[in-house]
Amino acid sequence: MKTLHNVQLDEDATYPKINAFLKSVVAEQDIILLHEIASHCLATYCSFQKAFMLQGSGSNGKSVSLALLGSLVGRENISSESLHKLEKDNYRTTKLYRQRVDICCDIPDYKIALKYTIENLDKLNWLVDLYF
Repeated sequence: MKTLHNVQLDEDATYPKINAFLKSVVAEQDIILLHEIASHCLATYCSFQKAFMLQGSGSNGKSVSLALLGSLVGRENISSESLHKLEKDNYRTTKLYRQRVDICCDIPDYKIALKYTIENLDKLNWLVDLYF
């Protein structure tokens, strides 16, 4: 995997703008979930293989949340492959190799064989932490 930003943890740091944004778009219990999602993406170990999706109507903070997550993880650690493309082209999964996260916005509204696609990713033993 690529290197993440070299930063030091400041346990006393507060992020009022980020927290205000999160409170404006999700319920309090979901803020904790978004923090957990970010921590999965920043973890340097690969024991968790998770997929996450945000669902909702437009203009409710999904894209801004993804942009925030992307800036935390770093552009060099992100792929942007849609589940639809992964389903149709088995070789497309190679673009996920050594990436920390796959972030894709605005998935088309038609059915896909999601279970098959996720199982194939698992068999390839490549980490897909996040999928929207």
